[in-house]
Formats: sequence, structure tokens, C-alpha cells
Amino acid sequence: MFAPLSQLAYATLAPNQAVGGAVIFNLCRTLGGSFGISIVNTYFSQIQQKEWNALGGGLTPDNPLVQQYAATQAPA
Repeated sequence: MFAPLSQLAYATLAPNQAVGGAVIFNLCRTLGGSFGISIVNTYFSQIQQKEWNALGGGLTPDNPLVQQYAATQAPA
């Protein structure tokens, strides 16, 4: 993916502007990757938190199923 993008980025540059073009292209590529990783990580963290809350939402002391299970687990 980066090879075609590099070709497109440098195709219209004059040879004396190649260094500046490389700097700008790599800066944008690095920032884009950093923001992309941050966004995906945030998205999956939110999903994980929602799933965690859904799984543990019913585990309250007032839940009769939890009380019944706790009663069977208590030592005699």
C-alpha cells in the first residue's frame, strides 16, 4: 500500500523538492498511523467495557439467583 502511495506523492515533484516531499509524506503517514491506532484502540476498549458491564450487570446481592448460588456454596 505504501509503495503506490509513495509513487503518487512523488510523481509531480521536481527533483529539488523530493526531500521536502519525503519529509511531509512520512510525517503524514506517521501521524495517520498514530491516530488510526488510537481510534481503533479506543473503539475496542469501549466495546470491551460494554461487554464487561453486560456480563457482570446481573451480579448484584439483590439478585435471587446470586443469593441461591451463594447459599449452595457456603460451608455447612
